[in-house]
Amino acid sequence: MADDGELTVELAVEPEVGMELCLEKLKMLRYERDFLTSRRPPWPPCTRTHFAVPTPGQNTNELFHHFTSLCAHLLTLCGRRFRPPDQFDDPNATCAAIFAELKACGFATPSFAPGKLRHGHGRECVGVLNGLCDLAMARHYQHGLSRPVYPRAGDAEGGDAVMSDLAASDPSSALEEYAVASALDRDAPLDASLKKVLRKTEEEIEERRAIESAVDAREWRVELERVAAKLKAVSKEADAKDWRSNLDACRKAHAAVCAKFPDVRVALDRVGRECKEVVDKIETRESYVNARMEPRSDEYKSTVVALESAQKEYDEGNERVSSLTNELARIGERLERAKGEMASKGDEVSDATPLTKLRDVVDKMNEEMRTMEVKIAIARNALGHASMRRAASGGTGRAGAAAAAAAL
Repeated sequence: MADDGELTVELAVEPEVGMELCLEKLKMLRYERDFLTSRRPPWPPCTRTHFAVPTPGQNTNELFHHFTSLCAHLLTLCGRRFRPPDQFDDPNATCAAIFAELKACGFATPSFAPGKLRHGHGRECVGVLNGLCDLAMARHYQHGLSRPVYPRAGDAEGGDAVMSDLAASDPSSALEEYAVASALDRDAPLDASLKKVLRKTEEEIEERRAIESAVDAREWRVELERVAAKLKAVSKEADAKDWRSNLDACRKAHAAVCAKFPDVRVALDRVGRECKEVVDKIETRESYVNARMEPRSDEYKSTVVALESAQKEYDEGNERVSSLTNELARIGERLERAKGEMASKGDEVSDATPLTKLRDVVDKMNEEMRTMEVKIAIARNALGHASMRRAASGGTGRAGAAAAAAAL
């Protein structure tokens, strides 16, 4: 998993190291019991560099089928209903389906194209397996893994005492019984071969126990000394003329071989001639077939070369299409974000509340200005009348008019 908690299939270490970690996780997920035995014949067990580097002489299609089947098993452990792909399915469709399942499981979009998984090995394949193993372990080990419990010193001494007692009572089978008991007490799952070996060891121990005698050795020796005088081995005396009988037997065998050899030689000669004729016919037929098939063979070779070049161009085009598709998705995301920003700014620009407030303030100021002008006119009128009254009361004629005009 990534450091920020997001699921990812990007591998941060070398493929060999990642495959070794992935193999240990697969063992904890009991893949030897649940996956390897899911077909007949069983799947070959994974090695520490199985999907990291290509194995010389290994079929690429079989390796890709092994990889996709293991991915299907891990997706099933993750809670997805993913149908295991067939060996002859379209590899591109299978890789696209695996990418879709990874996205459904919550994994981030990988930086590589789905076509990278077609080889069945490499950093991309190990990264996909590692991510699925992490998700499966997080699903099956929700409470975490407990620490190992080591035996205390007293328990170890007690085990040594039991082992010494077993060795003293039966030295021949004590070690085997202790090994079987220790192996059976382990919590780790046992594969079929180890169970078979343990079962065979138990059967050998039972057989050995069945033939063990309960008779005391001292009593056995006393009884043997008592009856030894009565037991006499019947030995056939060696014949002094034994070499002569052997020589006679050799002569009889030689005579029999000489008597049967002519007929056998005729039969062997006939078989040799027939075999030579058959070989000549086969060589003639082979030369004829080679002469007829040589143009077809050349045409087939040229067709294979053209197919390989076309397949290579197709793979390159598919990778380009995949990369362009990923780039289009990223550009689409940026476009959506830009549209959202433009919409929010448009809403801010279309908001006319400040303009309305400004117009109301201007209208209010105009109203106040008109009111002030009216008040000023009223004040000027009142001042004019007052000045005229003072002028009328102070003098008449021009002087009063001039004063009134000056006041106005």
